[in-house]
Amino acid sequence: MDVVDFLTFASERFSNLQQFAHTGRELLARTQTWRSLPSKPPSNCDVVVIFGEDENVAKIAWLADILGTRVPELIITQTYHSRTRTYALYLACSHKK
Repeated sequence: MDVVDFLTFASERFSNLQQFAHTGRELLARTQTWRSLPSKPPSNCDVVVIFGEDENVAKIAWLADILGTRVPELIITQTYHSRTRTYALYLACSHKK
């Protein structure tokens, strides 16, 4: 193996390492996002709806109010996640008759 072949081989390996590191950072970011959710969400939660950082709080409250009015059996909990600066609606259906 001459110097040119060695440098080409080393360059390819370094490129693969950079790609692996980038993938690891993405995975870490996603893991941190999930960990930012409350450690104990409502015990009766069926669905979680997460809104973006720039979403208007009044619109989220309006949506929760409309859903609660139209489906009285729906239990809605609105939560703010400080680490991701996002709001989430935890939705659960009351199965009581």
